[in-house]
Amino acid sequence: MAPSTTLRTFVQGLPSASIDSLLACFEQEEGSKGQLLHRQGKVCKHLWFLEEGVARYYHTDESGKETNDWFAFEGEVLTLTGSLIKGTPADESIQLLEDSRYYRMANADLQRLLENDHALCLWYIQLLEQQYMQQLEDRLADLQFLSARERYEKLLVRVPNILNQPTRTRNSFFRQLLARLMPILGGHAAGASVVSSSSRMGSGSFWRAV
Repeated sequence: MAPSTTLRTFVQGLPSASIDSLLACFEQEEGSKGQLLHRQGKVCKHLWFLEEGVARYYHTDESGKETNDWFAFEGEVLTLTGSLIKGTPADESIQLLEDSRYYRMANADLQRLLENDHALCLWYIQLLEQQYMQQLEDRLADLQFLSARERYEKLLVRVPNILNQPTRTRNSFFRQLLARLMPILGGHAAGASVVSSSSRMGSGSFWRAV
C-alpha cells in the first residue's frame, strides 16, 4: 500500500531519493486497543509513525503498579530513544489506547540507509533531538513546574480537535481522564471551559497522567 499523505508530510524536505528509500522501509500495520508495541525490559528496535490512534508510554514497578508517563497522538513518532540508541533494555512500555493504524520501521533498516545518505543522517539527528526534548525535557519540566490543570490545558493546546471529532473509544478515554481531573479543575464548569477551548488549539504529545 502506498504511504499516506500524512507520512509523506512527515518526511518532507528530504531529497526525493532519500524519501523513496525511507518510505520503502516503513510497513503499514493496524493494532487493536490494548496492544503493546513495546514491552518494558526489552531493547527497542523499532520506530513507529502513528497514522491514526492514541498511545501511551508507561512503566510498571516491582509491585505491578502501572504509571502513565506520556501520551502520543496522530502524526507522531513513537520510540524509546535511549534504548534505541544504546541497545539497552527500555524502562517503559508503549501501548495502544484505541484501535490504531501506524507505520513500523526497523532501526536496523534505518541504520543501513544512514550509512550512505548525508541528508537522511541530518534528518535522523533532528528526529532524535525532537524525541529527546519531548520525552525527557518537556515532560520532566511539566511535572516539576505545571499543575495538573495546566498540564491538561497544555494537552488541549497541542492536540487540535481531539475532543471535537473523537472516535467512540477515544471519547471514552477522555471522559475517564476528565472525570479524574474534575476535582483538580474545580468541577464540571471548569472542565467544560477547558474542553470548549480545544477547538482553537494545535497538536503534539502529552504528559504523565494525574
